[in-house]
Amino acid sequence: EFTAVVSALGRLSLWQESLALLREMSEKGVRPDLRAYGSAIGACQQGFQWQMGFVLLREMRGQRLTPNLICHSSIISACARRSQWSWALHTFNEARAMNLKLDVAAFSSVMGACERGSRGRVALTLMEEAKLSSVQLDVICYVAAVSACRYDG
Repeated sequence: EFTAVVSALGRLSLWQESLALLREMSEKGVRPDLRAYGSAIGACQQGFQWQMGFVLLREMRGQRLTPNLICHSSIISACARRSQWSWALHTFNEARAMNLKLDVAAFSSVMGACERGSRGRVALTLMEEAKLSSVQLDVICYVAAVSACRYDG
């Protein structure tokens, strides 16, 4: 089954192979499902390919698939790893607009992006949002917020 192979490639961080198999699926008339796209996005996250994550999100929507929190969190994490704080925040806000239940992992990733981008004010706003959403932040979130504030001019 194609989806199982895409999933295995995703776990191995083989993003190029994951994307190639998604293309092959389409060429053979097999419609990739949410799991296949999610696995490919996860592989892109591991390979620091945040832009490809956005391409896959757009493709999913074109296929009338609704990206879930895992897809969004993977892209947020990939953006954070590449210091793309504004894209991480954009993706976080998009997930929120879709009424996805944002968890500590999503907050942690976006706050890590704020840390790398020295966006202390944004990190503090996110802490307040987490509190209002009853999300229990972990020490990683607090350290990221403090660090972001430290360097935010």
